[in-house]
Order: sequence, then C-alpha cells, then structure tokens
Amino acid sequence: MIKEKAREQYYKALEEAVNEVAQSFTGVRKDVARRLVLGAITGGNAIEIAQETGMDYETVLKGLDS
Repeated sequence: MIKEKAREQYYKALEEAVNEVAQSFTGVRKDVARRLVLGAITGGNAIEIAQETGMDYETVLKGLDS
C-alpha cells in the first residue's frame, strides 16, 4: 500500500516536472515538447528520441533547437 502511494506521488511529480519544462518550449506543440523532454530524460540522442517517440528526426532537431 505504501509502495503504491509512493509510486503515485513519484509519477505525479514527474508529470508536473515534465509539463513545467515542456512549457518553456516556444513554438512547439505541447505533445511534441513532452515527448522531447521525456526523450532527453531517458538520455537518448536525437536519433534515439525520434525512434522512441515515433517522431521524424527533423522535428526532433527543430524542437530541441527551440
């Protein structure tokens, strides 16, 4: 029970952090920004982020650049 509560709190905090960082992306759709942030959190390079998120490489580069 305590483990589930801790997990819920962790994911809520992670979601809030991702949303906070994603808001700083100007000119990038929110869903794209979230995927870019999550890709960066996992430590991937632009090619890996594109593959993992189903985005094309050019969109990833443009999003990361902005």
